[in-house]
Amino acid sequence: GVVPTEAGRRYHEQIAAALQMIERATAQVDVNAVDGPLTVSTPRSFADHWLVTRLASLNDTLPGLALTLDADSALADLRDGQADVGLRFGQGHYPGLHSEFLCSDAVTVVAPAELVQRSANATAGALMQREVLLADTGVLPGEPWSHWQPWVREAGLRNRHLLRYLHFSDSGLAARAAAAGTGLCIGRLSVVHDLLERRELRTLLPWRTTDFAYYLVCRNADKDNPRIHAFRGWLRSAVAEYAAIARDRYGLSLLTGA
Repeated sequence: GVVPTEAGRRYHEQIAAALQMIERATAQVDVNAVDGPLTVSTPRSFADHWLVTRLASLNDTLPGLALTLDADSALADLRDGQADVGLRFGQGHYPGLHSEFLCSDAVTVVAPAELVQRSANATAGALMQREVLLADTGVLPGEPWSHWQPWVREAGLRNRHLLRYLHFSDSGLAARAAAAGTGLCIGRLSVVHDLLERRELRTLLPWRTTDFAYYLVCRNADKDNPRIHAFRGWLRSAVAEYAAIARDRYGLSLLTGA
């Protein structure tokens, strides 16, 4: 091996304290760089049903991060500086922004647990024929399994013109209405997960992987910003835990970013 000379040993003894001071000062700079405000723009459904239940963990991990959560159906424009970082559900194409894949998702038809328990015929087709179908008006054409038509066809329903619909501007509102007994909804796992865990909702059909996924976006110039870097690290850890639960509880293999 390699061993220091006597001169090298004396030199190390003399500068060791200085090296320790530099290490402590560098660590403090890193902490201070993370401390401060960060505005995160996110869809309301994701904020209400996924993110807010995990914010205590964020506070514990990054206590100096002063988070502002901008959860609105009209998503903030990061290019105009309305937010520092965004969480988006889509196909990953966000012109002019840096985009990173976070996590895939899955959907199925869900019903109020109480309705399923008291129904003599609780098959998906029977319940869809009898109950109100709660629809999200914000679903885009590129999300086929987030619309009712494929599920109606899969259930083999006739007289489709007799089906009753109630429309919502947000998937989270539809999920809450379903849990309250209003009808059935198409539930994204990221939105209905906690409602399933609390046994307020029950799944009626097998899960389908969505064509859309969650992405983290920011301005290209900010991708190495220490606060965004720290938030990204915490978020990836939270997503990995969530994906493990999805695998263990529902047999789903959600894709996650590296």
